[in-house]
Amino acid sequence: MEKKPSGSLVTIAAFVVSAAGTAGMYFYLKWLAWYIGEVSTSIERNAVYFLGFIGLLFVTMCAEGLIIREVHRLFMAREEGHVSGRDEIAMEIKRRVRETKTLWTVYLGAPAIVNLLLMNYLSGGFVFSGMTGYGQYATVATMMRSSDVAVRRKAIEDAVASQNPALGKNLAAVIAEKGELSALAAWAAGMRRDNAARPALRRLYIEGDKDQRGNAIIALSEMKDFKIMDKVLADLKAGREPRMPVIVAAGVVPYMAAEEILVQIAGDAAQPVPVRAASFWAISRIEQERFRLAWQQDSMTYGYNAKTWKSPLRQGWQPLVAALKDPSLVLRCGAVQALRYAGPVETSKDLIAAFEASGRLEKCERLSIQPYKFKAYEIVKPGLFRSEVIRGLAGIGDRNVVGFLEEVGNDKKNADEVILLAKDLARQIRNL
Repeated sequence: MEKKPSGSLVTIAAFVVSAAGTAGMYFYLKWLAWYIGEVSTSIERNAVYFLGFIGLLFVTMCAEGLIIREVHRLFMAREEGHVSGRDEIAMEIKRRVRETKTLWTVYLGAPAIVNLLLMNYLSGGFVFSGMTGYGQYATVATMMRSSDVAVRRKAIEDAVASQNPALGKNLAAVIAEKGELSALAAWAAGMRRDNAARPALRRLYIEGDKDQRGNAIIALSEMKDFKIMDKVLADLKAGREPRMPVIVAAGVVPYMAAEEILVQIAGDAAQPVPVRAASFWAISRIEQERFRLAWQQDSMTYGYNAKTWKSPLRQGWQPLVAALKDPSLVLRCGAVQALRYAGPVETSKDLIAAFEASGRLEKCERLSIQPYKFKAYEIVKPGLFRSEVIRGLAGIGDRNVVGFLEEVGNDKKNADEVILLAKDLARQIRNL
């Protein structure tokens, strides 16, 4: 008669399977996380491999359930050792019924829950990826390596919404291709301000086509990348396209060494109006930075007094003053708004002359530069021209304009907004 395997042998076998399964799940998950994050090009294949983990979990769960069952039987045998005869048979039947209906849930459910939690912890949240963000990262990274252009495009766009820094290397890889999606990847890296993509963006700016270079330089300027700015300065001097993104980038950084060439562009009547207006804006950004750095340095020195502190000499304002008489309203508005930050005190008389030469309801129209989607720079802000002049005078800080401001505030023919701005600025100057 064939002997059945003893309970101890079954338990030992279950222990071996359990240990091997637990170790196997751990190493399998490590490999799967690497594969999905670094190699995979198919979401469907990812799902199949994850099902492999579920199968391994099931085998381990059954082995551990068997161990729990044998241990539980051992304890029950000790408790029921005094039972004999019909009572023993009744107890055995009762035990089996309880085991079938209730305990198998514990036998299998407990190991499953424990293993899932343990593997999730050891894998840094990989198992419950929807709760940790790894699921989105893995999906986007896989799609970005796909051979389907439409799928890759969707992945790059989705990357902007992801906060996972690991996607930076994936975007850098697309940028380095210098292909049809490199400009889009540069946009995504710029929107994310992804430092991991900086080297690839620098190469793209130097070697890419017009659109790629434009997106790359805007992205780098948003990251305040000064390493590329010497090349930007050379391109500005050479007049290399694209002009607008490069000019905007010089203002976004802001890059003081570029102010001289920007002044030349701003004063060149042969340049297109948007290019000159962008130069005005960039000059004003550079002057704001010059003021900030000087104040920051001086305010930290012993004996600093805010009332007696003298701001640094403003530069680059000459073409802005000349533009106040330009027939283009776009340039006049851009010049007034830029002088608010770039104009020295003596330019207040030029602003007053521009105010008096303007129509009472003359309006500045918005001029925005949108180098790529979801990112726009307002080069000229909309509003009444005369209101912009008052704001410009406020920025310049000439205390001798109180008389002019009172006249403007008392002139009921001016727009209410202009009157209120003039009266408010006059009051502030008198209270200094």
